[in-house]
Amino acid sequence: SNAVVQRAAETYDLLKQRTEELRRANAQMSLLTVLVQVTQASNSLEAILTPIATAFAESFAVNACILQMLEGQTLSTIQGFYSQQGTVNNWLNQDPLTNEAIATGQIQVAANIAKDPKLASISQYQDNGIQSHVVIPITYRNEMLGVLSLQWQQPISLREDELTLIHLSAQLVAIALTSSRCSL
Repeated sequence: SNAVVQRAAETYDLLKQRTEELRRANAQMSLLTVLVQVTQASNSLEAILTPIATAFAESFAVNACILQMLEGQTLSTIQGFYSQQGTVNNWLNQDPLTNEAIATGQIQVAANIAKDPKLASISQYQDNGIQSHVVIPITYRNEMLGVLSLQWQQPISLREDELTLIHLSAQLVAIALTSSRCSL
């Protein structure tokens, strides 16, 4: 009967939603696990940047992720990245969003580049097919250590709990970077 089909469809949707929530929760747990492990593994700075970028990429299903260190207010050459394509095109030094994050120390979220007048005309976004971009300053006790760039090839909507996780994770990254920097 129709009602049975209807119920089956609803059950399926619910299961799909639950599975997605579980996947998210697992990805977020593994992100935190990686960050805690990295905080305790005091090897070189370069060695920990890529695992951190990869963990973020997997947790938030991004197409590309760059974790780049700062020297003062300037992006340095020290970076780690993850990309679905295997290579990543790093144009953060020409990116208004990144500059804004560095200048203000605040997380910058562009959920839909095409609708963002400041970014729509920037060729790097079009060339790389990036449709949404989140830039998180990595700060430890008022010193900005680096920025984390999360890039998607489709518009996104981040839920409140995901933004909270991003903020918390950024603080863990700052601790990890500080402790590995101290032990060099």
